[in-house]
Amino acid sequence: MSIGTYKYALFIGFLGAVLTLFMITLYYIHLVYLEETPIERMRYTATIYASAIAFFTLSLSMNSMALLARREPKSSRLMAASTAATFIGYIFPCERLMRFSYLGALYETAIIAVIHVALLALSAMLLRRCLKTGFRSC
Repeated sequence: MSIGTYKYALFIGFLGAVLTLFMITLYYIHLVYLEETPIERMRYTATIYASAIAFFTLSLSMNSMALLARREPKSSRLMAASTAATFIGYIFPCERLMRFSYLGALYETAIIAVIHVALLALSAMLLRRCLKTGFRSC
């Protein structure tokens, strides 16, 4: 294991946090500028966006705690929980895009989701690896 593994884990986790913050902002902007008609579709979309924002906010808070935990055993678990919350957060918008048959947007969202979840999962794995070695070689 290289000496910079811990630094890579933190950097990748930070990139995941930035992407999470971007997604929160993106869905919040979509939530604020919802269409006026039809009302049922607007309510459904607002619920979807609010759910995604809630899970992304949960992910961001766990990610931030993991990055601030610094060499604590809980940091890898917090990052893994952040990964799970991010994955769940993407389920809501993807389901909405499938329901309304927005396939182009669905593919784009799925690509972003895969990259986002992979970044957080990689950071969690690197933090776990450093934990197993006792941070001696990290």
